[in-house]
Amino acid sequence: MALIRIHESEPRILALIKLYDYIDISSSSSYLGLSPSDINIDNEKVNQIETSLSFYRLSSKKKEFNPSINKNDTKPKKKKRNPKLPTNYDPLILPNPERWLPKYERTGYKPKKKDKIKKGSHQGATNTVNKYFFSN
Repeated sequence: MALIRIHESEPRILALIKLYDYIDISSSSSYLGLSPSDINIDNEKVNQIETSLSFYRLSSKKKEFNPSINKNDTKPKKKKRNPKLPTNYDPLILPNPERWLPKYERTGYKPKKKDKIKKGSHQGATNTVNKYFFSN
C-alpha cells in the first residue's frame, strides 16, 4: 500500500516495481526512489523478464485474409439433376392445361355406356296408350 501512495502519479514505475517484486525482491528495492525519466531498461532485460513469467501468454496469430480463397469454393457443389421427360416430349408444344383436372371434369371425357344405363328412371313409369277405350 505504501508503494501505491508514493507512486500514484507514475503508474509505469509502480507496475515495474510490482513486476520486479514478483520476480526478484532485491532488484525491486533499487527502483523505489526513482522517477520515470531515471529508469533505463534494456530491451534484452525486458524480454528476459517477460519470458521468465509463467503466466505470460503469447497472443495468437490472426489468420490473414487471402482473397484467392472464396467461401463459396470451399463448399462442395451439388450436381443439378436433369428432369426425366417422356420419350415423345416436344419442348415446342405446350402441355394440355386440362391435364391437371380430374378425368370427369375434362371436356373430352366420355363416361362408359354401362354408367349411362343406370342413370335412367327407376320407377318404371312408361308412356302407354290408354288400355281402356271408352266410347259413347
